[in-house]
Amino acid sequence: MATRIVRYVWKIPKPSDQETAQALMSAAYQTAVSADPNVREVLIRSRIHGSTKTQGQYRRDAPHITISTKDEAQRQQRTHQASHGYTQSLQSVVVTRVQPSSYVRPDSDKDKSGKTYWPLGLPSEDVAYNG
Repeated sequence: MATRIVRYVWKIPKPSDQETAQALMSAAYQTAVSADPNVREVLIRSRIHGSTKTQGQYRRDAPHITISTKDEAQRQQRTHQASHGYTQSLQSVVVTRVQPSSYVRPDSDKDKSGKTYWPLGLPSEDVAYNG
């Protein structure tokens, strides 16, 4: 059985409570491997929430976690793909449906507020998975 290392990068502040952090990482992992089984990096962009922002406008959405992912080629190219991992409630971290973005964007792209989508130097940690 091969061991795979996945790097988790925290764009949001990592919860100080280890149980909450692990739960978010679990939801992020479920979302990531559903969108791309070859994922190598996961950018955790949110906690479970019930809204989404499209073209600068917020709207209600089903509860979900927002992440971005990279496989090995995207690591080299400095690009990523966003995904939503939908849950049954705001309190759940069990992902029931995944909706990946239809496009891959450069890490250096900025949103309408001028924030870089995947900034350099964010806190991260590597986790090993068997299988």
